[in-house]
Amino acid sequence: AEHGWPDTPEDFDAEGEAGLGELYSTARHLLDTWTHMVCVDGCRTTEDLAWGFVEEWGARCSDSANFDRYLITHYFRNRNLTYAPRAKTGFCHYGYITALVVVAQFEFAMSVASAQRYIYLAFTLLGDFFSLDWIDSSGWPVSSLMLSVNLRLLSQRLVKGKSAEEWRAPFPGESGPDTLRWFSRWQGTSEHGKPRWNPRGGIGWPDVLPRLVIWQTDGHTALAGEAKTILVGFAREIGVDTQFIGNSIAQSTCGNYGLCPDAETMALIGQHLDRYYVAEEPFEAVASDFTQAMSSRMREADVLMCGQPLVWCRFFLQL
Repeated sequence: AEHGWPDTPEDFDAEGEAGLGELYSTARHLLDTWTHMVCVDGCRTTEDLAWGFVEEWGARCSDSANFDRYLITHYFRNRNLTYAPRAKTGFCHYGYITALVVVAQFEFAMSVASAQRYIYLAFTLLGDFFSLDWIDSSGWPVSSLMLSVNLRLLSQRLVKGKSAEEWRAPFPGESGPDTLRWFSRWQGTSEHGKPRWNPRGGIGWPDVLPRLVIWQTDGHTALAGEAKTILVGFAREIGVDTQFIGNSIAQSTCGNYGLCPDAETMALIGQHLDRYYVAEEPFEAVASDFTQAMSSRMREADVLMCGQPLVWCRFFLQL
């Protein structure tokens, strides 16, 4: 912190340069000691991420109803994982983030991919939706901006200090609600200025809007939910009466958008997905049965929409 993340050993004075080896050794030791808080099995892919650091926060926030309501629900219940309360340990969340970035800076000279791996883990510790991001006020010489910039730029070296600050820009919400409404507006956009086609002849608003029925399915409702919000909310402006047949199996979120299927359809989708992902039956056999089982439910639809994951559309290519 005192030296402001120097680029090379030459940027240190003699005393600082002599301590570089000890700095790297200490950071590596911290990573090896506490890696189980964020990784299992070497953490080579995102499938190996662990949430021990969330359980550690739980030991310190056990009296918080919001911690249970939001973080335990997001990290554990929604993933069908078991939350295991634990006693407080000596794990320092933001110190560990700093150790990851220190190691990353040394790794850049040898492997950019390896360095980016440590940057990604540090970013993960900020929490989904930055729920654990108090690092800027923690006193450690890392910031969420620094991590965000390095994660997305894919630089050949660590971007820091003034170079990172140059990427700082205010979020629309910082300017107040009027700014958000301006970005969300329809009137005044290039689309709003285009003429509307009236199927009964001529240009202008039709008396009855043409109808579009979308049958959708997904494992997370956010993408389809946003599409429904726009297409249904701006039906008159777009000139189309859009209706959704919801088949999202994300039970924790589909109700937010009115996109949950009935219980029978929910079970039917889950059964076919389990055949492929759990029982590992051949894809072609599952897809054929899946299409046959769902085809009658799609009969009224004009469009089939697959949300997250998009790959689920493969099951319906035979339609």
